[in-house]
Amino acid sequence: CEQTYHYAYQIFGNVSVSEAPGTDVTITIAEGESSMEIATMLEKNRVIVNRYTFYLRTKLTTSKEHPIYPGTYTLNTSMCYDDILTIITDITQVQDETEEKDE
Repeated sequence: CEQTYHYAYQIFGNVSVSEAPGTDVTITIAEGESSMEIATMLEKNRVIVNRYTFYLRTKLTTSKEHPIYPGTYTLNTSMCYDDILTIITDITQVQDETEEKDE
C-alpha cells in the first residue's frame, strides 16, 4: 500500500531528484523520440525520479496541441515534473544551437 502511495505521489505530486539549487543538466530530445524514450533519458541523467511515473505524467499532460518539442534544453535536478514538462512543451525554450557553439 505504501509503495502504491509513493508511485501515485510521483505521478500527481511535486517530486524532484534533489533540492534547490540542484544541478543543471543539458539534454537533447530528438525528432520522433517517444515519451518513454525521453523519460528513460531523463532518468539516466538523474533529472527525474522514475521513468514510469514521468511517462504517465507526460501522457496525462501532453497532447497534439501541447506536444513535447525536439531540441536541446537545460533542465535542473531540482525541477519537479511540472517544471520539466513546462519547458519541454514550450517551443520558445529550445536552445539555439549557435548559442551553444559560442559558449
